[in-house]
Amino acid sequence: MEYRARYVLVGTFIVVITALAFGFVYWLHGAGRLSEGSIYAVRFEGSVSGLRKGSSVLFNGVRVGEITDLRLDVNDARHVMTTILVDPSTPIRSDTRISIETQGLMAAPSLTLYGGTGVPLQPPSGSGVPTLVADASAGRDMMQSARDTLNRLNDILKENAEPLHNAVVNIDTFSGALSRNSGKLDGIMDGLARLTGAAAPPSPRLYDLSAVTVRTTEPLPDKQLVVSEPTAVIALDTRKIVTLAAHGEQRGIPDAQWSDNIPKLIQARIVQSFEDAKFMKVSRPLDGLASEFQLTLDLRGFHVTTGDKPEAIVEFAAKILDKDGHILAGNVFRATHPVVEFGTSATVASLNDAFGKVTAELVTWTLATLRGA
Repeated sequence: MEYRARYVLVGTFIVVITALAFGFVYWLHGAGRLSEGSIYAVRFEGSVSGLRKGSSVLFNGVRVGEITDLRLDVNDARHVMTTILVDPSTPIRSDTRISIETQGLMAAPSLTLYGGTGVPLQPPSGSGVPTLVADASAGRDMMQSARDTLNRLNDILKENAEPLHNAVVNIDTFSGALSRNSGKLDGIMDGLARLTGAAAPPSPRLYDLSAVTVRTTEPLPDKQLVVSEPTAVIALDTRKIVTLAAHGEQRGIPDAQWSDNIPKLIQARIVQSFEDAKFMKVSRPLDGLASEFQLTLDLRGFHVTTGDKPEAIVEFAAKILDKDGHILAGNVFRATHPVVEFGTSATVASLNDAFGKVTAELVTWTLATLRGA
């Protein structure tokens, strides 16, 4: 008996809870309904797919009521009559517009009202319910509109099938002509580019410096030397072949340049000059290389002056440092060479000759300094 009483108690509890849940759902569903409001009739011409009793009525996107009745017009099967109950404060006018809209992909359609600036809607004579008449397109869904658009597009294509076919044939003919004459077309475009000044500038000619060979009867020092990259101002740290006017304006020869930046090029040719003198214990700074002495250079001039007597000028200051960074010796080397002929090749040749003079002096002075160190 005690077990039966427990089962009865549990069963009663479940029944009560279920009844309360159903009651809460019913109350929640009814809480959103209007207990009183203004009644309007809405007449649609055509389909109202998706609408049903209880569907929401929106005014400018705000829910103001619901559909209370939905039926076919017995006098005209093309029409659908809808009765809506809305909040009495809803400003429905005689020119209020109507549509059927779906909020999101899965939401139920709703009857939507829009604005209106006319007089408040009044019931027609002989009827107690004001009536709104929807446009013929109000009940058309998006898919139907898309189908109608595609049908119109198809009609346009049918009407213009022959002109479209001719256009495709002409395009194919034109593209074939372009393919057969692509070489001529490239020539025409190059000619137009040259005519308009839009042609790409030709690649500049590259020039290099020459190393010098120093002959010496003195024994070569048994020392290890590192030649650092010369320091230079920005105007000389360039690949341009620099010209200097009398008033100090610096320019570069537009159609020519050095094969590398001037400091790097000078460093490479000085190292090569030492090697040509059979002094092989020389190198540029390398990782792991232990050097006894270091040759540092400060480039002060590497240009051609313009004017009545143009000349090439090469000048740099040199210092020899020991392994502790102390200055062992220093000197300034400068050489000039006249530019006897106007032109890029003559200018480069003059700079190369001046560089050869200072490099020969530098190599001789450095070897002598290392021998006495």
